[in-house]
Amino acid sequence: MDIAKAKGIIDLSKELKELQQVYLSKQKSVKEHRTKIMLDSAIEAFNVYLEDQGFTVTADEGLTRLKANLDGELPIILDRKPFIFSVNMPNDERYTVEIESDLKLQYNEHSGKGQDLEISHLKRDKENVKELISLIEGQSFYYLLHMETRSFYRSLSNCQKFTNFQEALKVMFS
Repeated sequence: MDIAKAKGIIDLSKELKELQQVYLSKQKSVKEHRTKIMLDSAIEAFNVYLEDQGFTVTADEGLTRLKANLDGELPIILDRKPFIFSVNMPNDERYTVEIESDLKLQYNEHSGKGQDLEISHLKRDKENVKELISLIEGQSFYYLLHMETRSFYRSLSNCQKFTNFQEALKVMFS
């Protein structure tokens, strides 16, 4: 074992962990901000869609719970949480909407393959994390629609990505 290389590996590992923390902090901040904006927009579109279809929509003061019905029938309930909302349909379908991005931090383990290779991998990982940090502000987010159908015999689940919530509405009401 080369002690100088071992110290270098320790230093590179620390630097990588610091960069990963910077990434996670920035990503969390951007995602929270974009999630709020996108969910607010989606709930507004959902509300407008239901009203256009003739539903009566009532909401609590903080818009965390919407109830809609069509002439006292077909109750639809939307529950909002900080980072998702769910919609319960009268036919036992349930939809959950969340916001996601394809920009993800990959954790790689490098050990036991030799010090030179480990140093090389750590340097590459540092560059990859720096690249991810530079992409955070410009990343694209999308709506992730989870669809769950329940019946007496089974529960079926499906998930789809949408960049436009109007497309998700078409799926929810088709």
